[in-house]
This record gives sequence, structure tokens and C-alpha cells, in this order.
Amino acid sequence: MAKSGQKTFGFGTLVLLLVLFVIQSYNKKTPTQKHDDVPNVSSHDKRKNAMNRESQDWTLYQNVALAPHHQNDGDSFHVSITDDSAQEFRLYFVDTPESQFKRYSDGDTNGERIEKQAQYFGGIEIDDCIAVGVAAKELMNELLSGKPFDVYTRYEEVYDSGRFFCHARLTWKGKQRWMDEILVENGLARIITQPAELPDGTSAEKHKQHLLRLEAKAKKARIGGWK
Repeated sequence: MAKSGQKTFGFGTLVLLLVLFVIQSYNKKTPTQKHDDVPNVSSHDKRKNAMNRESQDWTLYQNVALAPHHQNDGDSFHVSITDDSAQEFRLYFVDTPESQFKRYSDGDTNGERIEKQAQYFGGIEIDDCIAVGVAAKELMNELLSGKPFDVYTRYEEVYDSGRFFCHARLTWKGKQRWMDEILVENGLARIITQPAELPDGTSAEKHKQHLLRLEAKAKKARIGGWK
């Protein structure tokens, strides 16, 4: 009897070990994940993380101020980097009309450039085109004077001018906006200059298409240079 009991105990133990082995193997192949292990990432956090990753490629000047300068224009402006230094930046994507007729020291003028700008807006008169440039300059001053804004740059130089392309972001009418889109939607800029993706990861092409849609609305509303 004792010998038969030993055989039965040995067989039961073998079955039990086999079951435990199968369970252990299954758990290794399909590990469970606790709810606490899953990060709770909101859409805001995702956008913030994307911005942080993209911003590594950009130099960000945060909460800067507009520096008064006679060369400030609708698409170009000086920014106070420190208390005693300023840097001139030019917006990506857009070109605002010249705000005045200029004659340079070599006898050349900006007349041909103004003519091209006037043609872009449907062949408006030269004086009307200059008026659009003045309006763009006034809007730039309204947007940036006395209000902190952010400048993103890769220090990509505009030819050999000492100016650098940038994206400028500011609060306007209670919303965070890019300055180039504000100029376009008010009919004050051509979509013609150097493009670049946005610091938040939006591709250059996607942003350009956004600007073109804003331009189409400005044309339909007959505002700015589209009157």
C-alpha cells in the first residue's frame, strides 16, 4: 500500500509542476500592465512635448521687446536681446510692401521692387502699394510695441544683410498667433519669401497652405492690398 501511495503522490506532484510551468510560461509571453504604468498624457502635454523636441533646433528669445529703429518695417524689426544690444530679424514666408520710396547712395531705387509688390496685389497703383506697406508697418508696431513676444530663429541670414529669418509668436485678440499669418489675413503681405517649418513641428508646406487660405479670405473680403 505504501509503495502504491508513493507512486500516486509522485504522479500528482508531476501534474502540479507541469501546470505551474505552463502558467509561468504564459505570463512571460503576455505580461500584464498595471493602469498606473500607463502615462496619462493630455493633448496639451503632447503638443508641449512636440514643441520641446522641435525647439531644440531653434534659438528662442522669450518675452522680448521691440527695439525702436528707423528701419523697422512690416516684416523686419529690431529686438532688444539685452539691455544694451538689439538684433534685426525678418519674418519667414512673407514680404510686406515698401513703406516709402527710397533712393540709395549708388543712385539705385526700390522702385522696381515696389512695382513687383503692386503686381502681386493685382496691379494696384504704386502709391496704393506704398500705403499698404505703411499699414503693415503700423500693424507691426501695434502688435509688438510695449508687448512681450517670442522670437524663434536658426540664425539663417537674409543674404549678407546682418538680418536673420525668424518666426515671431505673440498674443493677439486673446490667442497665440504667428505674426506672418496676421499680416496675410489682413491683406498686408505677399507669401513669397523663405519658408521654414514652425517650431511646433508644423511643416513648411502645411503652414504655407494655411497662409494661402488666409490670403484667399482676405481677397474675398477685399481688405488691405486686395481692395
